[in-house]
Amino acid sequence: MAFQPIQKYKVLIVEDDSVMREMLAIDFTNKGYDVETAEGAIEAIRLFQDQEFHVILSDYRMPAGDGLQLLLELNKYKEQSLFYRTSSFIFMLTGYSDTPPQELMDQGVCQVFSKPFDRKKMHTIIKEQLLSIHTQDANDKVSVTSKKPAA
Repeated sequence: MAFQPIQKYKVLIVEDDSVMREMLAIDFTNKGYDVETAEGAIEAIRLFQDQEFHVILSDYRMPAGDGLQLLLELNKYKEQSLFYRTSSFIFMLTGYSDTPPQELMDQGVCQVFSKPFDRKKMHTIIKEQLLSIHTQDANDKVSVTSKKPAA
């Protein structure tokens, strides 16, 4: 059975390679996601200043602002509370990287996918992260409900 989102998740794909960007956009759209794309970090920063995204999937190395720059900017917005969404997940794509994957993960990246990557595995990992939102939301609702005083 295909993953059917409980809500329409918003995905931002940040990729300088137009063919890869379009392929990912079509792939995510076909899986039921609401997709926006950006050619680089600078364009992505403009988009997430006005919108909330559940998933940000970004290439690491791009000429118009790289994935690390984007990650640092996202973290800055979170710290300043200008952009904060506990359910925003950041994933990186890379053909090569000057920064080890663990260092990126220590800075808030959920997963680093090395190119060429297995799209099925990528979708499974992203789906698991998104499902964790609903598990947490359900636990929060049960917790709030159980704390109501008896009438």
